[in-house]
Amino acid sequence: MEKIKGFLAEKLDRFELTPKLLALFCAAAGVFTALMALLAPSKSSFYRLAVSPELWIIFVLVIVYKCKKPVDAAFMTGGMMLAVHFVSTLIQVPFVPNALTGFLKMVLVTAFCVPYAYYAKKALDEGGRFKDWAEILTAALYIIFALVNIKVFVYYLPWRFLAAVICIAVAALFIIDAVHDHTTIVAGACACGAVLLIGAVVVFAHRYNYKCVLLLDARKFPITEKWSAKVEDEHISDAEIESAADDSAVLEMTIYEKGENKVTLTDEDGNEHTFTVSYDEEEGIVIDE
Repeated sequence: MEKIKGFLAEKLDRFELTPKLLALFCAAAGVFTALMALLAPSKSSFYRLAVSPELWIIFVLVIVYKCKKPVDAAFMTGGMMLAVHFVSTLIQVPFVPNALTGFLKMVLVTAFCVPYAYYAKKALDEGGRFKDWAEILTAALYIIFALVNIKVFVYYLPWRFLAAVICIAVAALFIIDAVHDHTTIVAGACACGAVLLIGAVVVFAHRYNYKCVLLLDARKFPITEKWSAKVEDEHISDAEIESAADDSAVLEMTIYEKGENKVTLTDEDGNEHTFTVSYDEEEGIVIDE
């Protein structure tokens, strides 16, 4: 652990965090974040960079290490986060209709990171128990991030593997650095253990269980009682044929997770009719026939 800390400290000490360097980083990171949001699959680790805080907190910690005062760390963190995602949003606007909504979500992430940077710098300067507790709480936070990514990894192998590994590694580094006597061992085990158990139950037990009825074009899908329905991924949603009206086919969907799923209807002759159903909180149910 001491070798790792020494290596990281040596690398961080070699450069000076100037306003010019920070501006260049914000521009480059903004372009990269926009490209990941536009091109990377939504379940990928790189896409997480555009919509979640776990990787950005690592950059915040670099700022915290290089700044001299807590106020400077908070100010530079807020400026960095807003600048990166403002550049990213400008690039995405022509291609993504709800790009501004994504920017507002990252404003909320920024609102969390600014006070985090302030108190992390205070803890780093004061040392002692304050620093130990700050590291334990950060480790607990990364355990939650790891669980979220592990859930996606378990259900959709091999998506989010990189993000899960990074979160586990960061949590482990903070735990190892914080635990150095009996008190911190007990405190770290209780805090991180409780977060791990409660977080695992909450993350893996959460399902929407949202039922809805889809009306399909009966001319395109002349459903009868001999037809059957199946979905590609039962973790996302399930489908069941309810009835067939004069001008529409009725299909009952149960949504468990937001995302996209492929539904296949098989008629009495064995012919398959496939379409895609997607769900999220903003657009609701969208059918692509």
